[in-house]
Amino acid sequence: MISLPTFGWFGVAAILLFLAAILVVTVLKNLFKPKSRLKLHRTLAMLGTVAAFIHLIWALSYYF
Repeated sequence: MISLPTFGWFGVAAILLFLAAILVVTVLKNLFKPKSRLKLHRTLAMLGTVAAFIHLIWALSYYF
């Protein structure tokens, strides 16, 4: 059985990764070249998606 804090941290990581992906495209767009900015944005968004998916699976297995 997965403990509550374990999958909770994956949710927090997902939120932070999604926010970082948004910041790269909006606020920090002058610091990166367009190609590297999109690559970094996609990488952060995909990592956030993976963390959210792990969070979802563990949360559902915890409650059901």
